[in-house]
Amino acid sequence: MAKKPLPGQLLFTPEVSSYQPESFTSQPLASHLGLLDKKEDVPVSGRRYRPLRWLVMFFSVSFILIGLLLVGGAVYTKQRFTGSAEFHWAVWLSLLSGGLLMLAGFAGSFGVGMRSFCVVVSTALFLAIIVAAFLTTTLIIKDEMVNACQEVEVALRLAIVNYNPNDRATTYDLDTYQRRFRCCGANSPADWLATSFQMIPDSCPHPIDLRRGCTVVITAYVKKMTTYVIIVLGTLTGYLFLGFLAIAFLAWVHYRSRL
Repeated sequence: MAKKPLPGQLLFTPEVSSYQPESFTSQPLASHLGLLDKKEDVPVSGRRYRPLRWLVMFFSVSFILIGLLLVGGAVYTKQRFTGSAEFHWAVWLSLLSGGLLMLAGFAGSFGVGMRSFCVVVSTALFLAIIVAAFLTTTLIIKDEMVNACQEVEVALRLAIVNYNPNDRATTYDLDTYQRRFRCCGANSPADWLATSFQMIPDSCPHPIDLRRGCTVVITAYVKKMTTYVIIVLGTLTGYLFLGFLAIAFLAWVHYRSRL
């Protein structure tokens, strides 16, 4: 027989609900208080950005090689040749540019290898400065080419006036130019007869070409060599800019991964 319930006793036992708010069981309380809302830094990894990392690594290694070529060429030129103050400035500029490119290459390689956001961003900013410096140098050389061509005749006439056969310091440069370019005088061999020397030096080619002065020949040579230098610097500047774009994009990808 079923027992009769006592007064005040329920006819059934209520089931204890197992429901608990998910928000309080899946995460600690600190996360609901806004203390753990920030994401941790996530490095750029996986196959998605692997081609970009390899591209930046390629640019970085090439920057190191180009820097070595600039430094080696500058050292070789300084040991084998002599020249004016502008020549020495060009040599030191090549040394500095090569060193900066090598530094940018090593920094880029380290940033890609370690996947460091700070190093990649610093490399991008540093490379932007190098690109601006190369572009400025190219424009300056282009302007200086015009001035140099205009000053060739003035420099040659001054060298002819100061020419002294008994003083090698006053004859070496001019004799070297006349032998190398097979020219004589500033505009013609007659320039020598208008000076106190009043004779044509042995450095002039034989037989003497009365129409072949050194001004036209040297000016054409300066224009030709300067054009080559501008083309090389312009191409190198464009290549550096492409490398800057690749490294800047990688820095942006790192930044997005940190959001």
